[in-house]
This record gives sequence, structure tokens and C-alpha cells, in this order.
Amino acid sequence: MDRRAFICGVVVFGTIAVARADAQRAAHARVGVFFSGSPDTAFERTWGQTFVSAMRSLGWMEDHNLTLEWRYSEDREDRRQAIVEEFVKLKVDVIVIQSTPESLVAKRLTKTMVTR
Repeated sequence: MDRRAFICGVVVFGTIAVARADAQRAAHARVGVFFSGSPDTAFERTWGQTFVSAMRSLGWMEDHNLTLEWRYSEDREDRRQAIVEEFVKLKVDVIVIQSTPESLVAKRLTKTMVTR
């Protein structure tokens, strides 16, 4: 398993656990996964498969106790903000972001858009 993917999985698991600590124990987590490219590129496919595998090794499985919301900005600035806003509306428990430009948009927007 790729070291970065494993670390990412651990971080996501920890973040979900902390986010839910003040409420009833979550039986299901919703994670927004945000890529800068498109679903057709090898990097995104490989990274996504590794991420899913890392989450599975931590006990988080799609269609069981985990929903993954996959989004791709296709390196378009106008898509980045729309995707973050969509994740906020979906009330995802955590957003996993693969690149710096998307991270900066999410940081800027979620400072003022955090909802519970």
C-alpha cells in the first residue's frame, strides 16, 4: 500500500471520529473526495483505488458504513468553488483534497460556511 494513501486514510478516519465525538456515534460517514484532474486520468484512478483500499483496511467500506462523494475540478477555477459549496450542502463529515489549489479554495470557503 502506498504510504501517503495509508496516512491519508488514518487522517480521514481520525477526523471523522473527532467530528462525530460530540454527537451520537456515527454508524455511517460521508466523505467528499476532491481531485484537481478528471476521472479519466491514471493518477486519479490509482489514487482513488488506493484511498478506498486504505479506508477498507480501517473498517470503512462503501455501501456499508461509508459514502464517498467523488468530485473533479478538471483544473478549472470556476469548478473548485462550486464543488466545495456542494460538499457543504451535502454536509459531508470531511473533505479529502488531493491538491493545493483545491485546498486553498476549501480553506477559504469553509471558514465562513461551516455548518452542522
